[in-house]
Amino acid sequence: MRCHLFIAVLSLIVCSGCSEKYADGGAAVMSGDVALTSQQEVALMHGVGTIEGGLRIGPSDDIVDLSPLKSLRSVGGDLDIRLNNRLISLAGLERLSRVGGDVEIGYNERLVGLEGLSGLTDTGGIMLLDLHALKDLRGLGGLSGPVDLNMHLCHELTNLDGLESIAEFEKLAISYCRKLTTLDGLDRPVVLDQVRLVDNPALSGFAEFTARPGETFDVVVHGCPEFTGWDSPKQATGIGGLDIRESGLGGLAGLGDMPDLEKLLIWDCEGFATVAGHGDMGALTDLNIRGCAPLSDLDGLTPLPALETLRITNCPGLSSMARAGELPSLTGLHVQSNADLVTLAGLVGPAALVELEIIDNDGLRGLAGLEWVTGCGTLRIMANALLSDCVAETWAESISVTDNAQVRNNGPCE
Repeated sequence: MRCHLFIAVLSLIVCSGCSEKYADGGAAVMSGDVALTSQQEVALMHGVGTIEGGLRIGPSDDIVDLSPLKSLRSVGGDLDIRLNNRLISLAGLERLSRVGGDVEIGYNERLVGLEGLSGLTDTGGIMLLDLHALKDLRGLGGLSGPVDLNMHLCHELTNLDGLESIAEFEKLAISYCRKLTTLDGLDRPVVLDQVRLVDNPALSGFAEFTARPGETFDVVVHGCPEFTGWDSPKQATGIGGLDIRESGLGGLAGLGDMPDLEKLLIWDCEGFATVAGHGDMGALTDLNIRGCAPLSDLDGLTPLPALETLRITNCPGLSSMARAGELPSLTGLHVQSNADLVTLAGLVGPAALVELEIIDNDGLRGLAGLEWVTGCGTLRIMANALLSDCVAETWAESISVTDNAQVRNNGPCE
């Protein structure tokens, strides 16, 4: 009778479509979703071992103690702990081992640690959002993976200590963690999909990730000005796609050997000055360099035996392609908005291209250097102020264009 009375009161206050179904080893089992927005409602959860729906804790101005949840072992849906202005600790959740959905902990401005989640071994994704006081991740030590972990605006974190036990990540995303300097704390985890590092201004140290045999993963590094490349050659293995923007990379040499890399994008890196000195990039098929002002030439670009697409865009210091070398697998060449480019000489590819674009290069006066091109699928030569339309049209007529030719809006014919 006492248990039934407890469940009736609890259902009226905190539940959405939930009820007592049965007792599990003396702990109550709740169906439906549960929402707790006050300390009094938390207190009513004493003795609940299983919630078959989701559990939401907050928003609240008075929840300070989660110890009444000490019997809770399983949540079937999402666990959402957010907007609890006085909550400092997750102590009380130590017996929670399974969350069937995602764990989202966000906007708890005084929360300093995650130790209450030390018993958690099975969950979907974990999102840590806007936790300005969070100092470490040691409460996640029971997880092994694969885990989808997303951390955003955790300003007091300086490293990833506490994640040593995670053997596999589906995705790892870290953004706007202003004091994070290193990824130390990871123990060579396998990555199945992507590592994403965005706007972490102090981050300089990377980590050694691995891929499953025969597979690769992608890495995104945006807005990390202290990132200049890998600390160890082992950090580059298994990476199939690399996207670096607004970061401190000074040249391809900082990336060393990347034998698994297929796609490389380097955008708006203010110190990026040279493509020379790179290591083994024998699998690279797509290279896209954009907005790198110090880059003046493509000296040392080769050998890139598998490169199919080369895009050079908005690099105002680029004056020539001198000594770029031969790209035997090239099918697409895109040269656009390079204000100081005066010659295309120095790069050689196959006689027939699938796509050739020469667009908005205001210093370019002629097409010398493209003598190796005899045919093209799609051709676009447009908006090059000093290159006359007549010169461009004459050259276009000298090659075989099988699909579409657009030659217009260049300089006037003399």
